[in-house]
Amino acid sequence: MDRRLTEFVFIIDSSRAMRGLEDAVTEGFNSMLRGLQATDGEALITTVLFNDRYELHHDRIELRAAAPLAESDYAAKGGTALLDAIGKSMHKFRRVRHGTKEDFRAEKVVFIIIAGSSDKASRSYTEEMIRERITYRRQKYGWEFVFYGVGMDAVEEAGKTGIAVEWARSCNQDTGGFQMAFADISATLTGFRGAGTGAGTGQVSVDGEAGQILRRHWSSTVCFIDGVVPEEEVVPEEELLQGEISASVFRIGCYLLRKAKRVYKVHEPGYSPELESPADRDEVREVRDAIEISEGLPGRIFVEQQWRDRLRLADEISARHCAETESGFRYICRCTNARNYSWSEMISGIYTAKENSSVPDEYASLLIRQHYTGSSFSFDTWYKLAPMGKITTLRLHPFDTKQENKRFC
Repeated sequence: MDRRLTEFVFIIDSSRAMRGLEDAVTEGFNSMLRGLQATDGEALITTVLFNDRYELHHDRIELRAAAPLAESDYAAKGGTALLDAIGKSMHKFRRVRHGTKEDFRAEKVVFIIIAGSSDKASRSYTEEMIRERITYRRQKYGWEFVFYGVGMDAVEEAGKTGIAVEWARSCNQDTGGFQMAFADISATLTGFRGAGTGAGTGQVSVDGEAGQILRRHWSSTVCFIDGVVPEEEVVPEEELLQGEISASVFRIGCYLLRKAKRVYKVHEPGYSPELESPADRDEVREVRDAIEISEGLPGRIFVEQQWRDRLRLADEISARHCAETESGFRYICRCTNARNYSWSEMISGIYTAKENSSVPDEYASLLIRQHYTGSSFSFDTWYKLAPMGKITTLRLHPFDTKQENKRFC
């Protein structure tokens, strides 16, 4: 066990608010679990099922050893003690952290909370207590919290407990809604795992999902290279580009990457990223201030909507080869959400890989995997930056009958 370990903590509502959705929950969870077990990276899983009681189904089990949810494991009944479930889980992991030597603590701890209604039965914790604890643990330990609200305004509900706006999702109260929610969770968690960012020593296994995709659509002899990621370097405010709220630079393999949060002016109708221009200084300040003010407040959705009709917040990735000391970063892609949260995009993996083992490591390519989740389907778009600077893409859409034969172009 080492610092590349990731811990996933699922807190899943099993109260009567989820009645009629039992099959959707178990099938969606098990499908997601199978997908995560097939990907690279060391991880432990904890699964809490809660109503007005608290049940540990998985208790820090090695991910690949975790058994699926059986029909008898999940029964929707009782009240919704959401705050108590979150509070007890955080308390448990605070004690785990305290009792573990620093060199053996998980590098990342991610809480995934799925709730069918707002809290109605908690006795030990209040919204204020949970908000204070989540805010502290996010800032002090770097813990992440992702919230999925079933048939509710997830942003408003998550805001009551201090969960960041970008990690709040709403899903429909039906089988399709849970399929999309767990597909989104799978992509999100893949992005958090060490192998998903290229971290680790030695070569990442090609037997994982990413390796299978690249063998099929790029090279049958593909191999990943060592991609140890040092600490990110924060870009000073005076060096931010137009529209940027924040940015950082980090290295993966033989590439330097620049990750930024950037505000764009919305172009109507629909979403046309090539037509949207970066926001000006006053608009950036408006978005930054709104996010800071709304962080953890019950009225968060009201504050946020004041700018979402005009502006769009995106995560943007640019990169360059480390040998290109004179050239700037090349724009790769950006991810954002629909203003009504009907779809979302995220980076689900960053890798350095080469076509075969005989290629020198300094001639590896950078690969970025972008995941789209919509109301009825999801798909991946891969971006490949070659050492000489050429960028090619591969889109794997479920409705594309020729996708099995597609290549980067």
